[in-house]
Amino acid sequence: METVERERQPAPQGLAAWKEGLNLFFRRAAEQGRGRDGTGMDDVPSLCQADLGRTEWEQQLIRRLGSLHHSWRTEQTYRSWAWRFAKFLALRPVESASEAEVREFLSGLATEQRVSAATQKQPFVPVES
Repeated sequence: METVERERQPAPQGLAAWKEGLNLFFRRAAEQGRGRDGTGMDDVPSLCQADLGRTEWEQQLIRRLGSLHHSWRTEQTYRSWAWRFAKFLALRPVESASEAEVREFLSGLATEQRVSAATQKQPFVPVES
């Protein structure tokens, strides 16, 4: 709430309504009891279970990262890089990208966006052998 107050600077009545809404949410959760994960929402999948990807290539990436036992946060990082690459390719399918286009993307990270060598290596996902 402090961040909302600082960044959005809502009117006092709006802020009071938001706070009351949050208090109501937490009161109801406490009244309903707690679930396995302590939230009282056993029927709601966790964010990582609910987010299965928007495209076929993203779903394949998620499956590959899962098989490598990466954490959800690591998966999010790789997916972010994959979407940056997809945006770089514009309307071309990610699956059709050539090695030259991958090199061009990574080179652009270093030359145009001035990322460090470590950041430039981050987008790589180990490929199945």
